[in-house]
Formats: sequence, structure tokens, C-alpha cells
Amino acid sequence: MQNISEPLKNLPQCKICAGELNTPMQVKEEMFDMGDVFEYAQCKQCGCLQCLDIPANFAKYYPDNYYSLGPVTGKLSWRERLKRDLSCQFVLRRPAVMDNWFKQWVEERNVLEVYHRIGVRPSHSLLDVGCGGGRHVQDLRVAGVKEALGVDPFIESDVYDDGQLLVKKGSLEDIAGKFDFIAFHHSFEHIEGQQATFDAAVKLLKPKGKILIRIPTITSEAYEIYREKWLQLDAPRHIYLHSHQSIALIAEKAGMKQIDLWCDSAAGQFIFSEQYRQGIALFDERSYIKNPKESIFKPEQIQEYEKRAIELNKVLRGDQICAVFQLPS
Repeated sequence: MQNISEPLKNLPQCKICAGELNTPMQVKEEMFDMGDVFEYAQCKQCGCLQCLDIPANFAKYYPDNYYSLGPVTGKLSWRERLKRDLSCQFVLRRPAVMDNWFKQWVEERNVLEVYHRIGVRPSHSLLDVGCGGGRHVQDLRVAGVKEALGVDPFIESDVYDDGQLLVKKGSLEDIAGKFDFIAFHHSFEHIEGQQATFDAAVKLLKPKGKILIRIPTITSEAYEIYREKWLQLDAPRHIYLHSHQSIALIAEKAGMKQIDLWCDSAAGQFIFSEQYRQGIALFDERSYIKNPKESIFKPEQIQEYEKRAIELNKVLRGDQICAVFQLPS
């Protein structure tokens, strides 16, 4: 691995726009504290930050306890199942006149709330790409979207729920049929072939179909403050950290039009980035995610981070975005 103090030789072009890259920075793997370090460089033209030394043994960085790979099946009491079913159905099916009231008590990061905003309804078909064990797909089916399906290359095998295929082990090339919506919920940044993947998704869309991409973004205050200690770098799993400009460029090359963009970042962008600055890995026993009462943060600090995240989302400076693209009519 190249020392960044050495002269740069044959630095590759940006894989998004072929522009010139800035001097690389070194980023440590900090979720599991594996100790590995990777080089990331930002494009001077489109702003995309990208990993320069993608590991050949990529699966190593998705161990069995990786948060999204766990099974979704589990025993629920009839009361728990009823509460879940009614909640999912109401979030997705509620009439538009209830939106302002509803948003007062449901987080905008609720996945079904995101789907409601972009127009998903029970009659639609949806493919969730990189969905892990399929929790979001299951929620969609509970809400009435029976033609919801997931695909993920890192799960052990196909996932079934009540005898029906929930998630297929594989990639977009393994999927047949057409969909009204294709979603990438914090999965697009993990994929090496960005343009090829987006192009493949477009081919699976029905006329007027939409693509939803939820990703971390460097067009954010958190990245500018924390740089290589920013939580969302998540080296090496996050291969690409897009700017607002670079993700729109990929869609434009595929013939898609951006029709919506909003931020749904949370207080974690500050909490865990601050921890990284102090040498505390995400799953360290001292971490806020493991033991909030014994963490380095006081309750008033957490409250301030939560307020700051809300304010940044309002002005499109949060560190996570939801971008929606549609085929021209």
C-alpha cells in the first residue's frame, strides 16, 4: 500500500467521470477494528470519493455478524404480529391528507415512509438490491406489496418467508422480469461497478419506473469536519462516497432524470465520528452503540447532535441522501 508522503505515480482516473483525483488519504477499517488501512481519493471534477485499493478478499469484511445479513424470520406473538402488520400497512397506505400529521411522530428514515414518499403502493412491484436478509422486503409484503423481492450476493443462500422467495442470492444479472421501483438502501456504495450496475437496473424497469438510491454523501458537514474519521467512510465496504453531483451524473449517463433529493441523516454522523477520533471502534465495548450510559457522551451532547442532524437535513447538508430517478415519459 502506497505511503501518501511518497510522490504519486500513475494515480488512476476517477471511475465516475474520468476526472483527476486529489492526493489520497488513508482510512482505517473501524467497524470491527480489523486494523486494515485503505487509500481513498476524491475527484477534483465530480467530487466522488473512491477506494483505490479494493481488497480481493472482499467477503472478509462482511462477517456473519454484519448487521444486514441476519435472518428476518422469527417467532412473533399474535399481538406483536398484529402491531407490525397494522403499522406497516398504515405507513404505506395512508391517504395524502394525513401526511403532515403523520410526520410528527414517524421518523423520515422509516423505510416504508421513504417508500410512501416516492409513490410505492400495494399494486406495484419492487426490487430491493443489496437487501441482506430481507427485512425491508418483508415489511413491504406485510404492507401489501406482494410483488416485492430482494437480491443480495453476500447472503448464504436464498431466503424464503412462508414458502415464498423473499431474497435471491445473486446480482441484478440473475433477476428476470420488470419492476415499477428498484431500490438501493445503503447498498450502492458497496458495489464496484457503479455505472454498469445502474445501467443494469434501468433495464429492469417498467415504463416510467423509478430508482431510489439511499447513500452516504460527502456533500455534508460531517465529512468536511471529520474527513478520514467520518463514520460513513466505512472502509473498505463503502467503495464510493458520492457527492450530490456525482450520483446525478451516473443517472444522467443512464438516461434517467432526478426527480427528488432529500437528506435523512441522524445523530450518528457526529457520535461515532467523534468516537473514531478518540480511537473507539463502532463495536468497542466503550461505544455508544454498545453501552450508551457508559459512553464518552453526556445526554445533552446527544441531544445537540440530534438537533444538528435535523437542521442539516433541512438544508441538504446531512451525510445521507435519498435520491430518486425516473425514466423520461
